[in-house]
Amino acid sequence: LSTSALFIFDISKRELINIYELTDGKKHFLNDLAISSANEIFITDTEQNRIYKVNYPNGRIEEYYSSNTEINGPNGIAISDDNSKLYVATWKNGLRIIDIAKRELVNKSSPETMGIDGIKYYEKKIYAIKNGDRNPSNHALIFISLTGDETEIKNIDTILIGHPMMNIPTTLDIENGYIYVV
Repeated sequence: LSTSALFIFDISKRELINIYELTDGKKHFLNDLAISSANEIFITDTEQNRIYKVNYPNGRIEEYYSSNTEINGPNGIAISDDNSKLYVATWKNGLRIIDIAKRELVNKSSPETMGIDGIKYYEKKIYAIKNGDRNPSNHALIFISLTGDETEIKNIDTILIGHPMMNIPTTLDIENGYIYVV
């Protein structure tokens, strides 16, 4: 069985600070993470259809949310600026929105966003890489507008689709008004 872990490093000292490891004997695939302003680390586990949480630095890794049907294949994850919502890219249910305090899904499955991978919350929108289609001409960079309370998808727009250099894009980041895609 494969083992997955979260490694935390001090960049300035170039030192490993901590390892949070899942040791339950199950196959895990920790895929992506989002960190709140209170140092809560939320991690997707694509293999087990779970989201784990670490209250850094004094917490341990623990299950935060699990559902084989509602967040099937969780992948990319992002957190709202006010730390009230998690946005989770799932392979079979599209973008799912979780109320962090209540640990409840607040939106319906969204088939139109199936196949999204890396995501980023930025200026009340979700920017996403779409790569779930085997045809690279359908791989895209999209943004998802949210309703005013940020609990539902309002609109989906494409920024770039089918670029020959986007064979299998996986993730992105946004800094100073620029989007970086890997």
